[in-house]
Parts: sequence; C-alpha cells; structure tokens
Amino acid sequence: MKNVKNKRNSASNKALALRFAKVMKMYRTEQNMTQEELSEKSGIDVSTIKRLENPDLLSNPELFTMGPIIEALNIDPNDIFCPGKITKKPDLHRLIHYLLNHLSNAEAKLVEPSFISIVEMVQSKKMKAIKE
Repeated sequence: MKNVKNKRNSASNKALALRFAKVMKMYRTEQNMTQEELSEKSGIDVSTIKRLENPDLLSNPELFTMGPIIEALNIDPNDIFCPGKITKKPDLHRLIHYLLNHLSNAEAKLVEPSFISIVEMVQSKKMKAIKE
C-alpha cells in the first residue's frame, strides 16, 4: 500500500515539475527574457533555472525556488497548479494579473481613461457586429 502511494506521489511530483518547466520557459520566452536575466530578476541561480527548464534534468522544484520565479515572470499560478481548471475568461484573468503586477496606482490612474475607452469601443463594435 505504501509503495503505491509513493509511486503516485512520485508521478504527481514529476508531472508538476514538467508543468513548471514548460510554463516557466513559455512565460520567459514570451517576455524575451534570457535565463540570465530571469536569474537576476528572481535571485535564483542561473544553473538552477537551466536545470528547472530542462526536462532531461528533471528535478522537483521547491516552493521557495518556484515563488521568486513565479513572481519575476508574473506567472498565473493556475497555469502550474491547476492546468485543467476551466475558467470562463482565461484571457481576462491573464490581463488583470498582468495589469496588477505591472502598474503602480499612479500609473493605473493615468491609463484608466484610455483603457475604459478601448473597452467601450470594442464593446460597441461587438454590438454592431451582433446587430448586423
């Protein structure tokens, strides 16, 4: 019974490590960030980042290692921990997550009128298309 549980945990840890590697690399490359830049931004040694991104060198990432990387890349934790979770508006969640992590309150006040105008414009075009 104990062996079955250990095998299940091992498979689960391996799946988490693979997801983390995939998501981490995807977010990093989407931001045109090198492994060295991620190392500098996260405070995690570059050799650790290289090891975490390489499925051939699969290792179980520790939470104290994952946290700074998730924060540095503004990763939506659902992409790692709940990959099958169906959200009604994943793009909207990603946008909100991005805005929350990239804008100060002062910057948010500056972009708010433009952002609202863009949303209203998109909605009016959508309504126009629906009516046609």
